[in-house]
Amino acid sequence: MTDRQALRNEIARAVATVRGGDQEHAVTRLAKLTEADEPVMRESVLELVGANVEMLHASVAGVATDAVEFAVDGQDDDGQPVPIDEFEPSQRAATRIMLALANDRPDDAELQLDIVAASAGPSELGLVFVHTLCWTLELLDICEEIGYDIPTWLRPLAA
Repeated sequence: MTDRQALRNEIARAVATVRGGDQEHAVTRLAKLTEADEPVMRESVLELVGANVEMLHASVAGVATDAVEFAVDGQDDDGQPVPIDEFEPSQRAATRIMLALANDRPDDAELQLDIVAASAGPSELGLVFVHTLCWTLELLDICEEIGYDIPTWLRPLAA
């Protein structure tokens, strides 16, 4: 098994545990991932964001690739628009990383990871991972409900 596959397996187990609702076990699994050293955290974020982007792309299958641009419409609890610059820092970074990869700008995603690592360190990378995981849970539910493709390495999580 490659290092990448081992990391994907660990991420998939964490997603499954969170999705299953076992809070204590989920905290343990997430801690193992979010307390890893910076290169592993970066790779974990990128793997999970990549899966999310794959699910986003599956949702627009059949639309001309050059006609699709992904954006985020942030809103507060009252439904009022919130600029991305007003998001909580780890959520802002997670959003920018996801948008960068969704819009085929991997260098911008790496830049966001560099900013997080330089300014806040591993704990903030862990929060970026958790925000990304929340989107993964949501996207898995949507993909399953509508019948969109799920990344191969996350398919065992399908309900």
